[in-house]
Formats: sequence, structure tokens, C-alpha cells
Amino acid sequence: MNDKGQLIINRVILDTCYSAIGGGMLFNISHTVELVISNYSYFGACTASGNGAGVYITTSNVANKVLIKDNVKFDICNCPGGSGGGAYIDAKNSQSVILDQVLFSQCNAQTSGGGLFLEIGENTTSKIINYCSFANCKITNGIGGGIYASINGPNSNILISDSILFDTCTSSAEGGALYFQYNYAGTIILDRVSFKDCKGSSGGAIYAQIIIPGSKLSILNQTTFGQCNSTVGNGGAIYTEVKGTGSEIQISNSINIDNCNTPITADGGGAMYLKVQDNGSAILDSVTINKCSSKEGGGIWVQIEAGCSFKMTNRSSIRGSVITTGNGGNIHAVINGADAKFELSNDINIDDCQITPGVGGGGYFL
Repeated sequence: MNDKGQLIINRVILDTCYSAIGGGMLFNISHTVELVISNYSYFGACTASGNGAGVYITTSNVANKVLIKDNVKFDICNCPGGSGGGAYIDAKNSQSVILDQVLFSQCNAQTSGGGLFLEIGENTTSKIINYCSFANCKITNGIGGGIYASINGPNSNILISDSILFDTCTSSAEGGALYFQYNYAGTIILDRVSFKDCKGSSGGAIYAQIIIPGSKLSILNQTTFGQCNSTVGNGGAIYTEVKGTGSEIQISNSINIDNCNTPITADGGGAMYLKVQDNGSAILDSVTINKCSSKEGGGIWVQIEAGCSFKMTNRSSIRGSVITTGNGGNIHAVINGADAKFELSNDINIDDCQITPGVGGGGYFL
């Protein structure tokens, strides 16, 4: 579409559709066009041999807007040779991408984003809000079982918020539910999100490399992780690398990680695996980790390099962790170099941890 205005898809059903790209629909929009897909529109059993089995969207103008809302559903959509099983959205030139009450069920892709593939560019805001769900979405030979999202320009942000559910999402590689790629400094916020039974090779729920200086990942406000597992590598629920001045991961305000695990083939981090380098920082505030297990660091495995910091504070707790062969029942910390800071403060509870058979540090190992 190459003119000003609004393109509206309202209460449309597409069932058993096929194309090389955009199995259900394909949109190339430019100028000041807003695309709206809404009101119980349904994409069922759509297939694309390439990208975007349900819908394929590209934008080419910084004024473009994409809005998918009001119980739109992508159901049993499949990209056997590409990315974006439900939806593929290339919004590197766009003002905003908003998904509001959108359902992805049993969507599969080969390479990236079993449910959703999303790329945003400079000054772009993306929101995935209000009871969006990703259930039984899968990547067969790649990353991001639920969502693959990348920031490809400065001053951009992604918000995933308000009762969002990832249930039984899996990937053959990293990020069972979510894979985040920072190619420019940007901010990603998860607020009131639930992860259940998600699996990836590393980062059973979330895999994020926060390696561009000034980038931030915040996991906030009653976000929960239950029974998420890494199948090969580290981080049963969360795997992150934080690198560069001003780069930060913040996990805060009643976060609960329960019964998450890594295999004995991995270094560790039953709940989370953190690498903090080049003046990066990690903050855990009011986080509860319960009954997680791994080879080392049943709750947390963290490496802190020179000039970096790790802080766990404000009634955070780790309970009932189990490690199988290594050190640090609840926390395994590796601290390298000058001015590296490791802090536990303000009513931290480390309780009921086991080393079976283990070497040392039932509570934590430094």
C-alpha cells in the first residue's frame, strides 16, 4: 500500500492458506499508512515455505503503524523453512507495532520466532500487551520458540506487559519462549508476564545478549517462571550476557522462579545464568527462587568481571536448590578482576540447599 490512510482487516477468517511468503496475508506498506488487523480475525492452518505463515508485514516509512488487536488468533500456522510461524513483522522503518489481545497457538517455524518474528528500527516503539498468549509454539532448528525480537536502531523499545502468557514454548536452540537481540542500544521491559513449561537449549524461557553499551532488560512486577528448563546449556529460566557501560539487567518486584533446571552437561544456573562484563550491572530486587537445580549454582550462576556489579537485595530469597556435581547449592559466583562487586543485602534468605554429592558451598560458593 503506497498512500496515506488506514488499511483495516476486521473479522476476517483465513483457513488452510498457503504461499511462499505470507501464507495468510502479505502487506508491504509505506507513506503514512496504518495497518489494523482486529476483531476476532482468524488465521488457521496457514503455511508459508519461507517467512510469515499467518501474516507477513514489512514497513518502509517512519510514520507507519501496525496494530493487531481484539482477539486476533494465529492457530496451527507453520513455516517449515523460515521464520515467524504466526506473524513476521519487519518494522525497521516504522513508528509503532502494537499487539493487543492477540493469541498464538501451536505455531511453528524453522529458524526464528515460532509465534512471532519482530524487528524494529530507530525510534520505534513496540508493545505486546493485554492478555496476549503464546501456547505450544515451537522452533525446530533455531531460536525463540515464542518470540524472536531484535532492536535494529537507536532509541527503540519493546514492552511486553499486562498478563502475557508463554505456555509450553520450545526451541531447539536458545530461548524457549523469548530470544532478544540487541543490535543497537535499546530497552526491553517484561511486566507481569508468566512463563510455564518452556524449554530451550540455553535460557529455557529467556535468552538475551545485552551486549551493546547502554542497553537494558527489565523483568518486573509479579513476572513468574514455572518449570522452565534448558535442555543442553545454561540458565533453566534465564540466560543473559550483560556487557558495556550502562548495560543492565534488572529483575525486580515480586519475581518468582520455581522448579527450573539445567542438565548436568551445563555449567549451571538452574534459575538464571548471568555473565556481567565491561562495566555492566545486574540487579535482583525482591526475587524468589524456589527448588531449582543444576550442576553448579542451583539457583544462580553468575560471573562478574572487573568493574562490574551484581546486587541481590530487598528480601530476595533462594530456597531448596539442588546441585548434582559442582559447587554452590544456591549461588555459584565467579568474580574476576579489580573493582568487581558482589553484594547480598537487606534481608536475603538462602535456605534449604543441597549438594549431591557436590564439592562445597551449600548456600553459596565464591
